[in-house]
Amino acid sequence: MATSRARAGHARTKRTGVASRALAALAVVATAASTLVVSQVAAPQAAQAAQEPAATGIDVGAVRANMGTGIVNASEADTTTSLPKNFIRYGIVPGMSPTPFSSPGVNGGKPITDSKPVVTFLGGTVAKQKDLWTYIARGAPWKWDPQDNNTGPGDTQDSKNWMQQHYNLWDNGGDDKIWVNGQSAIGFKPNDPGTVQPGQTFLLGAIRHNNLPIQGGANVKQYLHSTLQLTIPNLTGSQPEAYPFVNYESFNTLSSTIMYRKGGAYIKHPGIAGTGTCRTDIGVNGVPATQKPLTQSGVDNMRDAVMDQGIYYGTPQWAMKDGKYVLDENGQRQFIGTAYEPDPIDPSDRSKGYVNNPESRSGRYYCVKYVGEGNGDYDLYGQYYNKGAEQPFNQISASNKRAMPINWPGAKGNVNENPYVYDSVKLQKTTSDQTFTKNGREYRLHLWGFTPATNATNFLTPDNFNSIPTADCPATPPADAKRTDTFVTQELSVNYGCLYGVITEERSVRIAKAVEDPAGANPTIPTATFSVTTGDTWHDNRADTPATTGTVSVTKPTASSAPARTSFMYGSDPLTSLTPTGFGEAQAKYDSTFIPFEVGNSDFTITEKDISTGGEAKWNLKDIKCVNGIGEDVAVTKTERGVNFKNVGGAASNEAAPITCTFVNEYQAPKLRVQKTIENNGGAGGATSFNVDYKIVATNDGSLAANTGKLTDKPDFAKGLEINSAKIAETQAGLNSASNATATGGVYTLTDGVELAPGATKEYWIRFSVTRNPAAAGYNEADLACSVNGNNELAPGKGLFNEVLAENGKDSDGTSNNKACGPTVPHDFVIVKAGTQNTGTTFADASNQYIGPNNAAMYPLKGAEFAIYKSNPNTDANATVVKTLTQGTATDGYYWSVNDLNLDTAYWLVETKAPAGHSLLPQPLEFKLTTAHADGSGTTIELAADLTDQAKWATSAVQAFASDSSTPGPQGFLVGGTRKATIVVKDTEIGELPKAGSTGIYPYIGVAAALMSGAMVMTVVTTKRRKALA
Repeated sequence: MATSRARAGHARTKRTGVASRALAALAVVATAASTLVVSQVAAPQAAQAAQEPAATGIDVGAVRANMGTGIVNASEADTTTSLPKNFIRYGIVPGMSPTPFSSPGVNGGKPITDSKPVVTFLGGTVAKQKDLWTYIARGAPWKWDPQDNNTGPGDTQDSKNWMQQHYNLWDNGGDDKIWVNGQSAIGFKPNDPGTVQPGQTFLLGAIRHNNLPIQGGANVKQYLHSTLQLTIPNLTGSQPEAYPFVNYESFNTLSSTIMYRKGGAYIKHPGIAGTGTCRTDIGVNGVPATQKPLTQSGVDNMRDAVMDQGIYYGTPQWAMKDGKYVLDENGQRQFIGTAYEPDPIDPSDRSKGYVNNPESRSGRYYCVKYVGEGNGDYDLYGQYYNKGAEQPFNQISASNKRAMPINWPGAKGNVNENPYVYDSVKLQKTTSDQTFTKNGREYRLHLWGFTPATNATNFLTPDNFNSIPTADCPATPPADAKRTDTFVTQELSVNYGCLYGVITEERSVRIAKAVEDPAGANPTIPTATFSVTTGDTWHDNRADTPATTGTVSVTKPTASSAPARTSFMYGSDPLTSLTPTGFGEAQAKYDSTFIPFEVGNSDFTITEKDISTGGEAKWNLKDIKCVNGIGEDVAVTKTERGVNFKNVGGAASNEAAPITCTFVNEYQAPKLRVQKTIENNGGAGGATSFNVDYKIVATNDGSLAANTGKLTDKPDFAKGLEINSAKIAETQAGLNSASNATATGGVYTLTDGVELAPGATKEYWIRFSVTRNPAAAGYNEADLACSVNGNNELAPGKGLFNEVLAENGKDSDGTSNNKACGPTVPHDFVIVKAGTQNTGTTFADASNQYIGPNNAAMYPLKGAEFAIYKSNPNTDANATVVKTLTQGTATDGYYWSVNDLNLDTAYWLVETKAPAGHSLLPQPLEFKLTTAHADGSGTTIELAADLTDQAKWATSAVQAFASDSSTPGPQGFLVGGTRKATIVVKDTEIGELPKAGSTGIYPYIGVAAALMSGAMVMTVVTTKRRKALA
């Protein structure tokens, strides 16, 4: 709005001032004695989503409205001072018609218009049918002027005629006639919402602001105060209720204007002399808008001089000299002109905005240059037609520069589209003073607020002035709409908005806290703290007093009661802290109060703050259960750590109204365990050199991911079991290609730590290459088997004992299963050659005295040689020799220590050379080695069953003894202090024929002798613990 300004192109008229005004479209109402309505039956609106049964719908019925008394003054807060001569008019008008509505039987059949509020209320159905609006308008229409004294050359005769004709309409219309096509007019078009649910946002009506420039005298001020009068008989009876509002009219700008925005298309510039674009004495420093222009410009203020353009203050254009463009340092043309900048709120930081003051009494003019979007500091809004909204453009003289637009490259729009000059309407009251009762519940109407209509802004031109479509308002606001009590409108436009209402009821909510411990870890229960935040649609109602008082009782989730808090739920409410005393919902801790809130004004979120107790454990927010007072689920919307109540509807009964929200946390912690097993023991059969494989498995049995931490492997084998190398891999197959691992202090690192998801496992494998060295210090064959200690755990230093080591707290099931062991007992044995004749040699140990037939003592017999086959050479022509026992490998010439034969495997012993004067064994001797005990220790020799066949074998021709025996008498041969499993072969002297039926082995002796000539030296094997013969 600008006051006391001259109209472009002609001398001043009797009206000494003009004001360009704009009003936000607004819903406003006033009391009345008669009502303009049409009956209707509306379709029910969809209820808010709810899990509990919805409350019974409320039939809103017809909404009726009119505009209350308006006053104009210079204060936003002053609602009593009324300045005269503001031409305030009232009426019911179709669209933006110049003719108010009339109908027989209503207002005596006369047009409904007056200089005081009309008594007729407009009903929603007829408003929709006839596009009727109840209006308040103010100000004299811009450019509706008498032309008696307009003798200047600026206006064409057609323009003068147009202005005079419209002035005549205004003048002849009288003081009661409303002109919504010329004045600044705010209209409301009520709706009939039909049946709605409590808490459901519904359309009360559409609002519009015909934001036309107006003029007037010194009393034309920024603020219009009025009321929207609403009557809803179905809810609150026939008495109207006033909802005050204030309309703020900004001061407009006419000259091209810059507004600060980093990245805009314009910068301030010193100007270029001689180009006729902008005076260099204006430049980047500018000149005040209040500075007197050059006398020769012929005008009184800087604004008009700049808008007139020409030789004194330049014309915005591409800079040229001598018919050529003036290029910048980059060789580009330069568009330069003069533009207005309002006074910034903070000159050191223009991003804070600007002070809205009259253009002719504030701000500065600068030279500005176009540099392209993204490169400058300012947006620019260009000068526009200055002859009102409806006057045809072709009637405006092109020589009247002050009334013509300027085309600036990259402009954001014209000066009417600059947000700096937008107007607004703000509701001063949004909550009804009245309550009403339906279905046994008490309700209240709230004006939810404004949203732009689908066709919110319609910029006016002479071409569309009489064809602007009516407002398009959906039945409910868009899902992303933000609640606001202020509507903003653009200049020189018809602006539409939608005013929504909501019927609220009071409910209350109480917080409860429960914790669960599914793993039975029995942790200390922490304190949970709760807070609340509000969303965009929440309306601050802290100044209101809840109707919910006294004690609130519920039957669910458990029968209980608590007092109601005396204030509504609000944003930044710290709420409460709760600590349950035990696990499970039966031990839940309840807040001490129920907190009231309004359904329909419940865009708030209750949040549990994250619970951190240190370490890896977590208190996971498992669930939030919100139930009403009788146990039905409430339609809250769950967020990451809370619940939002925006969509919570009304209660079906008073008993259901209270809500309890139980936040359930579950204790979660990683639960790592580690175990080891021996998977392949190459030394189980007593091999001298072998590989042994161990598998280590790390498992997370917990409900949280966790790192295993460092896992190490510590072998502690029996002395004499020497490690040649170690390999580590993640699979057993991977061991074959793995590199050798290095131990640190006898410990091998399997991993420095790996992350395991809940339920996941990770395998590691370690393989040792081992040699058994009986000559090693401390070697004891008894230690080669595994054993357990007093704790019933595998003992280190025994057998192939190995242990995996985990970090503290990383092995939930203890260390017992971290140990693994395998025996590597040598299952060697001795073959002794003996006879019954006294050779003059005796067995060194008396216990090695063996007995032949008839209890005759046997004596060592030298000179024999043997071969061991893997199959019977009598029946298998391809039988292979696995051991050759010659006199060169015999001990004392009569016994041999044999190792590296497989257990539970049949072998055949063949005597290939008999001592002098003795016969060979008549046929191959079948035998098998087995373990004597379950732990793998001890060796037993099983002879073939036919050795007892008297038809094939002489008595005591072959005897077998275990490595240990619990019976007295002959036992396994004693070697190096250790009893060995033994085969004693008694030779037959020449002259004692072999038993009949034997085919003999003589055909094989030559072959065996040849093999024996290249026999390998036998290794004396280590001692095994003697055990009872199975």
